[in-house]
Amino acid sequence: MSSASESPRDAARRLSAGAIRGGFKPQALHTYTDETGAALYWRIRAKHPESGEKWIRPMKLNGAGFVIGEPAFEGGKPLYRLHELAARPDAEVIVTEGEQKADRLAKLGLTVMTSGSASSADAADWKPLAGRRVIVWPDNDQAGQEYADAVTAALMPLGCTVQRIDVQALGLGPKEDAADWLDRNPGATAADVLALPVVQAAPGIEVQNNTEGPMPLPAELLPVDPFPLEALPDTFAPWVQDVTDRMRCPPDYVAVPMLVAAASLVARHVGIRPQARSDWTERGNLWAMLVGRPGQMKSPAMAQALGPIERLEALAASAFNDEVANFEGAALVAKVRADAAMSAAKAALKKDSAADVSALLAAPDELAEPVRKRFVVNDATYEKLGAILSENPGGVLSVRDELRGLFKALEDDQNAAARAFFLQAWSGGSYTFDRIGRGTVTVADARLSMLGNIQPGPLCELVRMARRGAADDGLLQRFLVVWPDPPTEWVEVDRWPDTPSKRTAWKAFERLDLLTPEALQAEQETDAEGQPKGLPFLRFADDAREAFSEWHADLQRTLRATDAEGLEAALSKFRHHVPALALALHVIDGGTGPVNLKATLRALTLADYFESHARRLHGSGRRIVVQAARLILAKAKAGELPDPFTARDVYRREWTGLADAKATAEPLDMLAAYGWLAEATLDTGGRPTTVYRLTEGARRG
Repeated sequence: MSSASESPRDAARRLSAGAIRGGFKPQALHTYTDETGAALYWRIRAKHPESGEKWIRPMKLNGAGFVIGEPAFEGGKPLYRLHELAARPDAEVIVTEGEQKADRLAKLGLTVMTSGSASSADAADWKPLAGRRVIVWPDNDQAGQEYADAVTAALMPLGCTVQRIDVQALGLGPKEDAADWLDRNPGATAADVLALPVVQAAPGIEVQNNTEGPMPLPAELLPVDPFPLEALPDTFAPWVQDVTDRMRCPPDYVAVPMLVAAASLVARHVGIRPQARSDWTERGNLWAMLVGRPGQMKSPAMAQALGPIERLEALAASAFNDEVANFEGAALVAKVRADAAMSAAKAALKKDSAADVSALLAAPDELAEPVRKRFVVNDATYEKLGAILSENPGGVLSVRDELRGLFKALEDDQNAAARAFFLQAWSGGSYTFDRIGRGTVTVADARLSMLGNIQPGPLCELVRMARRGAADDGLLQRFLVVWPDPPTEWVEVDRWPDTPSKRTAWKAFERLDLLTPEALQAEQETDAEGQPKGLPFLRFADDAREAFSEWHADLQRTLRATDAEGLEAALSKFRHHVPALALALHVIDGGTGPVNLKATLRALTLADYFESHARRLHGSGRRIVVQAARLILAKAKAGELPDPFTARDVYRREWTGLADAKATAEPLDMLAAYGWLAEATLDTGGRPTTVYRLTEGARRG
């Protein structure tokens, strides 16, 4: 419990106690202030010395004491070190990515600000820097460049002169930053920093050295986090790394399918209740889609990852075939015996019509027809999938090499029932099929796991359809999205697989298949007669629940601050994903009883990874706009548009993605904003007409 006399630093220690017990080491407590220097809120920072994982949480006062959370700010969040501006009205301002780098540069006497992490620029209030000369010091990676782009885009409308430190000229290595430069230049002064080489900055582009002309168009996709291999179960990580190295594919395409497949086995036996006293239950099934262009090794990588569960499917099929053969033999023997008993009864009655033949005609014990145990389903109608689930109530994994066909089929109004089934099968619970000629089939608790591939183009179109209101029921948002950047280099690798690590991973699947709720020390509710009912479940250990609860509170705040409906719906599903991941990670590595802190922190690391990919997906609408802008620009330069031209001149040609006025408006606006097109409004005596022509810089370029 906090007290009125508790200091911010003591409160930070209290609130981060769970993380510290998990091995994290405190690094800093950053104080965000208003322009007068009054504290507004704090940010706690800790890092795990072995895994490198970061634990960063905001802290505020809520009237009763210090709690995890960030206050709401009208007009955007304040900049870090904001109070220093008033005393230095004419000073140049350096903007860094992150508070630690800002603090180190400020020790040299510089005026330094930051909005926080790489994704924080859009939510910050940059107005206090209006009219200032600003130098942005980006980290030397893609996320750093994206942050610098976002800061520049926010500052330029405020009349700021914006330059960017030329990190390439500093000789910084990949992912290195201002702190690394300071480490190599321990005697550096403020004057040395201000003398570093700079380039003029423009939003959303690769910077150019003081050249005039149009600004290059923005990147088509938002940056994403690389897959955190340290978050994998210990039994999987070496094999995933080995497959990735040999196939030269992103580790995402191996790691995520393996996690989904293993989670489908865990979900057969147990669920998770994230809270200590409520009956909120999440099943352990997961859905994931792998996104990438052809040739990025999605299917071969997924095949490697699914090898262990495909083996279980093959063994189950072989066992089923043996059972069918034995059943058919036993059924034939039973028929012969029944025929013989009937003949004997008839003979007895022929001799004596009053003879008691009931013993001869007594029905034999009915033979139980074999039921095939299933692990993987590749291609089935939703009715057949329901029948399979009714015979395998723990659930199965549906693997589709191409998800586009599924989404396309489910768009048809005639398949509304199928769509409803899939929506239910993700959430779990009872589902009943009533069909004439087929009778009634009930799935006691639908626990369907799903995995598949899709290409970026069809996926972006699905996102656009959801935004237009078509198929906006959350089906797409139920998938964890895996959309890594393609490798930029190819190296031929020809070596034998790492057999010991493969054997370890495959044996883990065998163990997961044989699990029981009793072996997992799972809890289970009982009915009035004391009989078990419902899904057996685990709960979080106390320290794990504390970490999950902090994350869950942050999630709810994020959802309330998110305007994009598709993204909001996707992030809301993390309420299921994170407990399911924590459960799987705990059980895969042999955990029993309450889900431990190690598995929970790994699940939260994966949540950050998957969130960045969800943001890429639901921000991919700009991919189509940028592609369309590039097409218009190319056509204008090639002379395929009149000079000047109108929007109608563009869409009447029905080029890809530019078939109507609405689709044409955004890319034209983008080209004008980035200086490629000049626009003017002509008074024609009726409705004004906007015309466009290439700027001089565009013509030279």
